[in-house]
Amino acid sequence: MWALTNKERHQNIDDAFVVKAEYKHMELADKNILIVDDIYTTGATIEAVTKVLRSYKPLKIDALTLASGSF
Repeated sequence: MWALTNKERHQNIDDAFVVKAEYKHMELADKNILIVDDIYTTGATIEAVTKVLRSYKPLKIDALTLASGSF
């Protein structure tokens, strides 16, 4: 995955995340959500997860990454 370009990373992760049917009943409106990712390279993963979670109208979405990478 390190060899992908920015555009390729976004294409690779696009539509990769969904909320499973058994969790769709969760009430996330007005909740604070923390996304934890192991490494931040282009932000594609966080953007894709945030895109899915926004439909649940949370109060706030934050992200925490443990490392960053660039080449």
